[in-house]
Amino acid sequence: MEVRELNLYSEKVDANETRNFFNVIVRSKFPLFGFISFSDLWAPHAFQLIVKRNNNTVKFFVKEKQGLQNISSLIFPFRMCEPSLLSSSEGSYLPFPRFYMISGGRHNLLDFILKENIEELAINISKITGGFIATGTAIDVNGHKGKVIIFNPDKFLVINLEKNPSIYIELLEPLPKIMHTKSNYPVFEETGMSLGVDNYDPLQHTLIAGTSGSGKSKGLFVLLRALEAKYGSKARIIIVDPHGEFINLMPHAKVVNFIDNYIEPLDVGKDKSPMLTQLVSQLMSSSIGQENKYSERVLFYAVHLLTSIGKLELNNISLLLTDSSAKAEFVSKCDNDEVKRFFDEEYNDIHIHHFNTAILPILNFIGEYQLYLGKEKKRESLLDALKNNRITVVAFDPKFFGRRMISFLAGAVINQMYILAITGKLQDKPTVMVIDEFPRVETKVTRDILSETRKFNLFAYLSCQYLGQLSKDVLDSILSNTRNIIAFKINRQDATMLSSIMEIKVEEYFKKSRATTELEESKKEMFVRLHQRECIVRLFDGVKYMLPMKLKIVDAKRWGLREGNIYQPTQPQNAEYLKKQEMNSTSKEEGEETAYEMRKLQYSGKIEEQEEFGAEVNEKKAEDVQEEKPKRPDLPEPMAEYKLLLQETPEAIYGLQKAKMAQRINEARSNDEIQEKEDKVDDKNQKNGEKSEENEKKEKKSKKKKD
Repeated sequence: MEVRELNLYSEKVDANETRNFFNVIVRSKFPLFGFISFSDLWAPHAFQLIVKRNNNTVKFFVKEKQGLQNISSLIFPFRMCEPSLLSSSEGSYLPFPRFYMISGGRHNLLDFILKENIEELAINISKITGGFIATGTAIDVNGHKGKVIIFNPDKFLVINLEKNPSIYIELLEPLPKIMHTKSNYPVFEETGMSLGVDNYDPLQHTLIAGTSGSGKSKGLFVLLRALEAKYGSKARIIIVDPHGEFINLMPHAKVVNFIDNYIEPLDVGKDKSPMLTQLVSQLMSSSIGQENKYSERVLFYAVHLLTSIGKLELNNISLLLTDSSAKAEFVSKCDNDEVKRFFDEEYNDIHIHHFNTAILPILNFIGEYQLYLGKEKKRESLLDALKNNRITVVAFDPKFFGRRMISFLAGAVINQMYILAITGKLQDKPTVMVIDEFPRVETKVTRDILSETRKFNLFAYLSCQYLGQLSKDVLDSILSNTRNIIAFKINRQDATMLSSIMEIKVEEYFKKSRATTELEESKKEMFVRLHQRECIVRLFDGVKYMLPMKLKIVDAKRWGLREGNIYQPTQPQNAEYLKKQEMNSTSKEEGEETAYEMRKLQYSGKIEEQEEFGAEVNEKKAEDVQEEKPKRPDLPEPMAEYKLLLQETPEAIYGLQKAKMAQRINEARSNDEIQEKEDKVDDKNQKNGEKSEENEKKEKKSKKKKD
């Protein structure tokens, strides 16, 4: 049977509220000609109400009928849910049927089901000559079925949980008011309405907050796909992805993963200014994590020098700080007397007296960078990638890169986006910069992006799990400058923060029935108790803020997400393999598909062709890897016994030590066993010798006696 569950907002429901609920359902259709309606006098079997009891839990359902979907907002303190299926209890009238005649007002529902031990009550509500009457069946926990007639059912269904503490009925918390809209590019939905990027202004700084598993990533995917569908080539999107998740979600996007290709982190273009020098030196200082005035001073002058001569790269910073001839060459090309003075005088003193604290951390960081990116890769221009692609994903594999390196590289991309914006490179069309897991790559320049770049056509979408992870100045800037807020399930601390700035409006019913402090606490609970895909949004329509609403993200499958057929990025391979792949991609033969075209082919829906091609590519890769796979070295006997590989990792070293220790223990045990056997043999020989001596003495004594 198809039904709609009936939820309650209050622990008390009086006869007037129940009567209003009955009347709204009876009058679910507008009167003929606006005034002729016979439902006020005669409405037999207007609807069926089912009450289910399981131990102490009671639930209410209304059998589905036409018109129920639009009345949920008219039946407070009740709320109608979405249709679902309900199985009815099976009972029997045998051995004899029961008959209940109940008068509402003298008896109520909760008393009746407790006294008669009722498991299911199904009644048809009818309106006859202006009054209500109910008829139906009741089934007790033993399966005995009986007939029921209820006079004044509006009074019978009065509920007061304070007088029936043993009964549990789940109560809903207050909900925000909802504006009913309709969208051609839906991102959010609720019963009877949809809201998308054509209903509000998406080209604003946006905050997306939500704990892990709340639906935040798929919600962001839906939002970006809706933006792409609405604006097409009239806007561009760049995604800074520290987890590498959007490579799968956006298979048609241009990908920079710093394994196959890379963006030079210190590339600031041809623009040279003290501000750019400060941005780069701040980024490196925060990534190095060494709070030292000498280190910051060395970085500032090094970046300024190399920027002025057009040679700002990490490798050149290393040369400048370690190679005296390279330093002399770089300084000779600089026209700034202050920079020359620093490297001719002050730097030498720092190098001698503060090398370990000021210079060594910089060199160690550059060495780590060269470890990851020192090998030959295809260099990409960030500006060219933005101009030639609608969506660009700058992704990092956390299994390949360390946390500090991801923070530095992602921060460098964010810096470059800010520089491109303020120098007018992005004025031709709006650019949305999405930063997923923002606390992992938080930079100080974010404050400037939020406060300045709106007028330069750059809009930041910041996604995070916990606002408390952010520094105070960055968090204050986010809350002050983000106009669109999308909050999935968050913790109580973040809920307190967001509920205070959202100005959530609740139904008038709750304002009358609850104290102000209780109502404010309920607003915080809204954020904490959200289910997956549910969110509370505050959106800006270009002129004013729309009403904050509790909505649900539309199903991502509607926007083309195919979880079973998502392009999977290949794992990092050795340098020779990557070089071969790069050569193949740059000089492909006729008819050969690149990885980018494979993603594009899959995105367009040609799954079968993509799978065939993918099988060929995987087979070819497997053959290449099989050919290039290094032979496993011959291992010593103990290592062969324990099947360990020669890898210089803590686990492998620990395994080797464990194997050697086991071998030594086995050798010691075997030596002990051999020694024990030898001792036993010696003992036997000694005993035999003693016995032979005794026998000889006895023989001598016997001879003497004979003599």
